[in-house]
Amino acid sequence: MAYQIRWTDIALQDYKRVIDYLISEWSISVALEFESIVNQKLINLSKHPFAGIKSDKNPSVRSILFTHQNRLYYRITENNIELLTIIDTRRNSEENPF
Repeated sequence: MAYQIRWTDIALQDYKRVIDYLISEWSISVALEFESIVNQKLINLSKHPFAGIKSDKNPSVRSILFTHQNRLYYRITENNIELLTIIDTRRNSEENPF
């Protein structure tokens, strides 16, 4: 049984911010490629929700890499995967709440 993907407002804002950045700094084709990667990873995650790495700071939170620069943090609740945030992996790890 596949889990349902649920975007939080914060995760959706993060996703849109990445897409906007890719369009403005790279190209629409790069943004579309990122979108394709995200969609495929979310399909895989819905089938294998425990595949992500447990957070050191909060064991109820897991994460997967979308790309080398973007990590998705999520929580599993009943039959849902709640997408919490997308964080730039180049940021200072002290700023990461997870």
